[in-house]
Amino acid sequence: MKKIINRELPYTIKVYIDGFCDYNHPRGKGKCAIGYVIDRIKDRCPISDSEVIGEAEDMRKSIAIYTALNRVLEMIKRKMDTERIVIQSDSRPFIKQMDEEWKVKDENAKRLFTRAKVLAHGIDITYRKISAKENTKAHNLARECTIWARDEYFKFQHQTKEEEANDRSMD
Repeated sequence: MKKIINRELPYTIKVYIDGFCDYNHPRGKGKCAIGYVIDRIKDRCPISDSEVIGEAEDMRKSIAIYTALNRVLEMIKRKMDTERIVIQSDSRPFIKQMDEEWKVKDENAKRLFTRAKVLAHGIDITYRKISAKENTKAHNLARECTIWARDEYFKFQHQTKEEEANDRSMD
């Protein structure tokens, strides 16, 4: 009988990260957002989060992914005890850049890349390319965050138009 060996250490953390930029937003008011899922933390429930990080016209998806990585690394260093981290993304350029096989050309992305390398110092981190299907949770978190931001924008626009109409009728 063969013995199955679990190659993952007991304190291995798996992280799924993604960024999403809504460039097709009407009136050019699209947002960029990040999403991440931190899994297998001493058998606790996974932690997931997303947030809007800026205007889509001002950034690229690479900046969103590096921002997500930095948020995750900051949280892990502050709050968690780990022996090993596996960062997973469906972005091939991101994985190649973090493994230092490809250079980071965008100046803003370089700054975030450098910050990630500083945060990662002293931690056993592996970067792994996964399929988009495997990264669905992180992707959907980021995407839904931009949809929420779009809905809030339209609600605000609608409220503003109603207020303007009310102000005109009061005159």
